[in-house]
Amino acid sequence: MPTPGVGVDDVVPALTLLVDSFLDDQESGHVTVSLVETAAELVGRPAGVVLVLEDGALLVGHCTDPCVERLLDVQVDVLRLEPPPAAARVTPSARLDPRTAVVAQAMGVSALVTVPLESRGQVLGLLILVWTDAEPTSTDLGLATALADVAAVGIVTQRSLGTTRLLSAQLQHALSSRVVIEEAKGILAGLGDLAMVDAFVALRRWARDHRMPLATAAQRVVDDRSLSADVLATAPGRPT
Repeated sequence: MPTPGVGVDDVVPALTLLVDSFLDDQESGHVTVSLVETAAELVGRPAGVVLVLEDGALLVGHCTDPCVERLLDVQVDVLRLEPPPAAARVTPSARLDPRTAVVAQAMGVSALVTVPLESRGQVLGLLILVWTDAEPTSTDLGLATALADVAAVGIVTQRSLGTTRLLSAQLQHALSSRVVIEEAKGILAGLGDLAMVDAFVALRRWARDHRMPLATAAQRVVDDRSLSADVLATAPGRPT
């Protein structure tokens, strides 16, 4: 049943918790779980979410009720073929596509509310709430839209943080590779009485001959100096 008398004292803490979910957690999936649970609590209706992945694919996400999940599993095929709504949309069960309508009516569903999770013109998902009696009110739609808007910001934030973490990891990997290569060059130059440039040529040749990345070859030399003689045999000017 709907939650009666939802007011500012209910909404503000709910929005605060939703914001906290994307400040504290590392994955956008946590944001959508918080969104669905909060929407179901404030609006008083079963809820679920369909996510638009970064490659454009659709995925049924968290649902508060197994019946909602079954309904969305059917409806997601339809959602792939139609443009997302520009704003909160109320669809009576009789106007759903035939497959979804059969499932909805069997569950006693009278209407679905579909709310886009949108940020800067990009739809990131759909919040869907299920009505089995009465009709959605303007307050219901306003609450659902406000929650979806906050969640959309959270998803964008998490995806941006994910990209930043990926770039940081790539830079760290590149730095670590450079360090180990320099260390291996120093070992080879010292043991083989070579210039650093010739030590590098030897390391690169040995890596190529053994079909391994240069950084991997360097790490092998650093970890096992007994390999140095084999590597040094490929140095410029050495007999082959």
